[in-house]
Amino acid sequence: MSTATVELSPTSGTRNLSRVAYPLGIGLLRFAEDYRTLPLVIFEQVQNALDVNATKIWIYVDQKKNQIIIRDNGGGTSRENFDRALTSCLVSSKIDVTDKFGRFGQGLISPLGKCKRNTFISKLRGSSDHFVEWEFVTEDIRRQVGEIYIPNRLRRDIRDVEWNTEVRLYETTTDAITRRMSTESLRSGIIERYNVVLLKHKVVVFVDFVDEDGELARGSFSGRAYTGKQLTDEFIDDPACGMSYFRLWLAQADQRGRRRGVVKVGIVNNPYTFALSKMLRQVKDEDWLLPDVAEALSSGVFEGEIVGTKLELHVGREKFIANEALRGFCTAINAWFVGVGSSYYEETVKTQTEERYVRLGIQTLERFQSVIKTEAFAGLLGVIKSFKIGSVGTRHTKPDDTKVLEGEEFTGTAVGGGAGKEKEPSKDPDPVAVPKPPTDEKPEHHPLVVDSPSGGLRVPVKRNSLGLRFNHSLMEGSDDLWQLDAEAGVLHINIRHPHWVACESSDRRLEELQLHILIHALVLQTIPRGDWRDTSRLTLAELIGPFVGLMLAGRKKNSTD
Repeated sequence: MSTATVELSPTSGTRNLSRVAYPLGIGLLRFAEDYRTLPLVIFEQVQNALDVNATKIWIYVDQKKNQIIIRDNGGGTSRENFDRALTSCLVSSKIDVTDKFGRFGQGLISPLGKCKRNTFISKLRGSSDHFVEWEFVTEDIRRQVGEIYIPNRLRRDIRDVEWNTEVRLYETTTDAITRRMSTESLRSGIIERYNVVLLKHKVVVFVDFVDEDGELARGSFSGRAYTGKQLTDEFIDDPACGMSYFRLWLAQADQRGRRRGVVKVGIVNNPYTFALSKMLRQVKDEDWLLPDVAEALSSGVFEGEIVGTKLELHVGREKFIANEALRGFCTAINAWFVGVGSSYYEETVKTQTEERYVRLGIQTLERFQSVIKTEAFAGLLGVIKSFKIGSVGTRHTKPDDTKVLEGEEFTGTAVGGGAGKEKEPSKDPDPVAVPKPPTDEKPEHHPLVVDSPSGGLRVPVKRNSLGLRFNHSLMEGSDDLWQLDAEAGVLHINIRHPHWVACESSDRRLEELQLHILIHALVLQTIPRGDWRDTSRLTLAELIGPFVGLMLAGRKKNSTD
């Protein structure tokens, strides 16, 4: 290695300078490692398509042939523009453009190292010129030491196509992440990152996905509009991170009452976002966020975007640079949650829990109706008919609401006030269009009813008639798992009991536990009052513990079923 002598000035003397050199090809491949996986490469190509105003993007993944193709109908590029980009591929030409995603100028080289070779084919939209193809061969680039040259050629054979740019990867790498890739993972990843522009420009993404067995899955999607209840936009100023903007919704519940909202974070004037969960992993070892904030914002209750002005995106685009701006951003999120978000979260979780208990109670009672039709449990129907007070009619307690779900025969499965308290009917419209229940109750009518822990609407369900009522409550002052009020026909279930809490993570476990409790409670009613019934209750109570243990052991892999 040569050493040069440089004269600085008459007063400062001279200084020897040592030359540093490195193989440029290897260096370029190292920069490409910022895009660690093939899904990230695909997302980067989608980003480049959006940055040239594409309205249609086609993605073709063939895991059997190890090939990936991404095409778009965006503006495309000329040979001159692409060659100019290659001379500064680590310096983004979009860095001062606020409505573009690109910031790092590495999109051109992102496929390197994830495939044996890749091609870039493009022409300017509306141009009569032929397409030009550039070919990047990983091993050829690795061997180049000085300047790097990429061969290119005209493609006169490509005519009358809907797209203007194609990126094609040959002999892609295979790993666990690549094997887990699917049409759904690509859809969710693209929407997570680019939803704002997908919606703004009405972009449609088409995906053809061939798995390792050669099976084709085909789908398309666009941006996802938020459909829940929009909260008031909030702005919080922090000296470290500048202004933070909160544009959030309460996520809409699905048919099972679950909310699966995703909160995304980003930088003001950059439409790129990523899931807040990634930022939470980044700062988990810091004390920047309050303990309840991470749980609430990743619970699915909220969805939307939180963006800050001084945040800096890491080159890998999966996190922010950890600095004072990020710490200040966390401080702003804490302030929003304490002042605004916590009340929405607590109320939503409370409502969601009660709706879940009611739904599971109804499902349990419907299963029970099948059980009592069997010869072994037919006698339990007589126990139910012996209850002196039912739920509807002249000898029944009055329901809180008049909404009825569809079915065969009116029964009165309902949501009512628990713990001895009645609640005013909600003024919010019910999402289910329902008819009025009949007012002429039959004398032998014995409806099913389910109560929520703190009260709520009753929604009678048309089913075969039984006279029984579930009440999920805190049962303050009692350590029992359940208590049956045989006078009113109400089965109280203690949601604080350890057995209930142990099954809380699984709908199926709670439903089976409720059915178990219900059968125990009714069977005990067939035993004469006195010591015998008390002894039998203790015996049955001791059996519930092992029953719960078997459920937990048998379904550890299905904790959210």
